[in-house]
Amino acid sequence: MKRFVKPAALCMILAVVAVLLCAPVGALGTTSAKEIVGHGAVGEGSGKQTTVVDFANSDLDGFASFSGSETLTIGASAVWGTNVLKTHLASLDGVAGIQKSFTDASVFTGASTLSVQMVAQTTAYTVTLRLSGTDKNGTPVIWEASTAVSTNHWQTVTFDIAAFTAQMDTNAPITLALLASATTQEGTGADWMIKSLYVSTPQIIPDYVLPLASAICGFVVGFSIFFMIYRTTCKKNRRSRWEER
Repeated sequence: MKRFVKPAALCMILAVVAVLLCAPVGALGTTSAKEIVGHGAVGEGSGKQTTVVDFANSDLDGFASFSGSETLTIGASAVWGTNVLKTHLASLDGVAGIQKSFTDASVFTGASTLSVQMVAQTTAYTVTLRLSGTDKNGTPVIWEASTAVSTNHWQTVTFDIAAFTAQMDTNAPITLALLASATTQEGTGADWMIKSLYVSTPQIIPDYVLPLASAICGFVVGFSIFFMIYRTTCKKNRRSRWEER
């Protein structure tokens, strides 16, 4: 009987090792990130707009270089007559960009789109928006979308981020990265300028509804008060005439 003890123990050890090696990654305490592919297009966002940052009225506002090699400056724009964020696109097929981590992500709550006002002085380039955060279960979420953008004139590019904001945890930090890659390069490089970023949330109630409702309520209340005063005055007048008789 004893001669079977050692082989049995060895088989049990090998079985445990096999289970550990074959166990899924998630069972060992690591969680893979959920990746969401979005889309963007040239055009304005629709709905109620909330400014994330307007470089015309602020400094870098916590935005920094994405790769560490970009130089970010605030400079004047002849078109807008205000300050804008300026950076330098890298060499051919290189990527330059900015990023910021938001500890307070409330600005993204309920947002359906994120829009960027920008221009690049190059013949062609692609813009990529990347959002990183966690969902309400603590699972990392990475949302990313890219779109080709025309150049040498200011335009607004809008990204549909509803799939990200629908599941993100607003109490956890969110990192926003905005990247540009030039497919061709003019001279020693090209400048990329950004005026502002804003998010848009759907409006269930149009802007004019609340003022109109307030006006109607005010009219009803005012008319009711006037009618009560009128009735009270009429009763007093009738009583006075009756007493005179």
